[in-house]
Amino acid sequence: MAGRRNGSPRNGGKQTQPLRAVRRPRVALIYSWITRYRAAFNEALRNDLDSRGIELSVIYGQPHPEVARRQLAVTLDWAERIENRFLSVGRKHLVWQPALRLVRDADLMVVQQQTRDLLIYPLFAEQVLGRQRLAFWGHGRNMDSATSSGLGESIKRQMSRHVHWWFAYNDYSADLVRQLGFPRGRITVVRNAIDTRTLIEQAALVTPADLAGIRDLLGLDTNNIAIYCGAMYDLKRLPFLVNACKRIRELVHDFHVLFIGTGPDAHVVAQAAAEHPWIHELGPLFGEQTLPYFKLAKLLLMPGGVGLVTLDSFALQTPLVTIDHDRHGVEIDYLTHDRDSVILPRDTDVHGYASAVAELLQDDARRQRLVDGCQASAREYSIEQMAARFGAGLQQALQAPSRALVRR
Repeated sequence: MAGRRNGSPRNGGKQTQPLRAVRRPRVALIYSWITRYRAAFNEALRNDLDSRGIELSVIYGQPHPEVARRQLAVTLDWAERIENRFLSVGRKHLVWQPALRLVRDADLMVVQQQTRDLLIYPLFAEQVLGRQRLAFWGHGRNMDSATSSGLGESIKRQMSRHVHWWFAYNDYSADLVRQLGFPRGRITVVRNAIDTRTLIEQAALVTPADLAGIRDLLGLDTNNIAIYCGAMYDLKRLPFLVNACKRIRELVHDFHVLFIGTGPDAHVVAQAAAEHPWIHELGPLFGEQTLPYFKLAKLLLMPGGVGLVTLDSFALQTPLVTIDHDRHGVEIDYLTHDRDSVILPRDTDVHGYASAVAELLQDDARRQRLVDGCQASAREYSIEQMAARFGAGLQQALQAPSRALVRR
C-alpha cells in the first residue's frame, strides 16, 4: 500500500476548512472623562459583559481645565484614551471627542445624555439613519434647574425619545424618561452606585489609634463632630453651611466640623477655618483617605446639592442632613427621611438647619436609629448590582430590533 503523502487530508480525502473565530458583539461606552467613582464600575461591567460573551470598549478623554483642578479624573489602562477639544460659548464649555473611527464597528454605542458633548450629534444621526444603535445613560433631564438651558433641555427631550435604549440612573430617572414618551420596555434602571463594599471593608481597617492620632492633630476633644465631603462650588451652598455651623457652635459649645474637598468656593471654607479653630479645612481627600474622618463624625452636613454622597453616608453609617430643593441629583431618591437621613423642608433657613443639627447631635437614640437605617440602606446599593443590571440591559439592547427613524 502506498504511503499517505505528506500533508494529505486524514478524513477520507475531504479538505477541512479552518474554524473561524466567532465575533463577539461589541459595546462602545463613551465618557467625556472618567471620575474616580466610575473606575470600579467600569471594571465590574467589563467582567460582567465578558461572562455574557460581549466585548466592552471604553473610550474617554479629559475634563475641562476648570474641572481638572478638582482632581476628580482617573485613567484606565485597558481603555482607549483620546484628546478632547474644548470650545467656549459664553459661559458654556462644549467638548468634541475625536472618537468616530473608534466606534465605527460597534454594535451599540452608549453615551451620557449631555448635549454639550458634540460627539452625541453625529452618533444620533447614525441612530436615526439606522446605521448604528445609540443608547443614552443619564438622569432624563438636567437636575440642576439653575444651570439648565431651555434650548439644551429641548434638544435633550427630542433626542431622548428616539435613541435605541435608555439606561436610567434610578427609578426616578426612569419615570422622567417614560414621561418623554420613551417605551417602557427599552429602559434599564441601573441604580447608580459607588463601590460601597470596598468602602465598608476599608473603613473596618481604621483603628482606634488612627482616630486618636487625628484627634490629637486637630485638637478634637469632643464627640460632637460633623463632616462635609464633596466638591466646593455654588450648588453646594457653602456660605449657608458655614453660617449654619457658626450657629450650631452657639447651641453645642464643643461642636467641631471637618471640611473635605476643593473647588471654586473652597475660599469660603478657608476663610472660616482661619477665623475659627473648630472649623477644620482638610483639602481634597479621596477614597480611603476620607474614612477616619467619617468615622469620627456623627453627621454628614449637605444643605446644598446631594448626589452619590448618599451612598457614602449609608456605607460609612454617617446620617446625612439636607434640605429639600430642586438642585439635588437623582440619588436624593435613595434617602428616606427619618429612616436613614434628615430631609428638612425647602423653606428651612440657616437657623432652622442649625437647630435641627444641634438637636440631632444631642439625641443619641434618634441618631442611632438613623445609623441603623444607613446600614440597612447600604445593603440595597452596590457596584456589583449596578454592573449586573447594566450588563443585562446591554444584552437586551443588543438583541432588540432597531428603532431607526429613517429606513434605508
